[in-house]
Amino acid sequence: MKENKKKTAVIATTIVAALVISGVIITIVTLSSIRKKAFDYTSRDIGETIIFGEYDIDKDGKDKEEMEWIILDKEDDKILVVSKYAVAEKSYHTNSAEIDWSDCSLRKWLNDDFYNECFSQEDQEKIIKSNLINDDYSVRDPNTAEFKDGGSPTEDFVFALSKTEAEEYLDILAKNRMKVPLKCYISKEYNSPEYGWSWLRGPGTNTKSAAYFADGPKGNVFIGENGKGVGDQTVLVRPAIWISIK
Repeated sequence: MKENKKKTAVIATTIVAALVISGVIITIVTLSSIRKKAFDYTSRDIGETIIFGEYDIDKDGKDKEEMEWIILDKEDDKILVVSKYAVAEKSYHTNSAEIDWSDCSLRKWLNDDFYNECFSQEDQEKIIKSNLINDDYSVRDPNTAEFKDGGSPTEDFVFALSKTEAEEYLDILAKNRMKVPLKCYISKEYNSPEYGWSWLRGPGTNTKSAAYFADGPKGNVFIGENGKGVGDQTVLVRPAIWISIK
């Protein structure tokens, strides 16, 4: 009897072990399939929403939320997306100074803190470093009658849209208004989850201002070419990225 019990125990242990191993294998395959499907953006159309990265959007200090992005443009092997939600309320630069996109603190924050907090190593491998042309100033230099230089071209993984890009994708942005998680921010100006200003990377009308995109309180959207002071801490951040879909 003892011998039979030992054999039974061995068989039972073997079966349990096999089931556990099988379960692990099944789980791995399932998660892998989900992950693969999540990165299959080739069938997604302009204007649709995708999931990519994780970030503490609601600023509750707890778990990160999945980042939702709106597809603005699509080429053969890449897509341009902009975040569905505002991810921060932040100044364009740390102080009121003559500054353009290439040297501003917002650019550094997006490509350092935000980039590393939001995207895993696997995600980062799919984000394309983009060669960006930065818009000139909205008004002409009174001395030369020419538009002032908006700064040197930059190479960025994460960026704010330019005025030119905002104009090009205005219809899509109007249909996919920025979502504002209200409890995130110190400003009292935002009284609606779809109302706020977000930075554009182009300059405003002077060297101490930057343009912005406005999701107006009455459903209207427009580009604030006059700009807001670069030290304004009540403007929101809506990042954009190019993702490889090879």
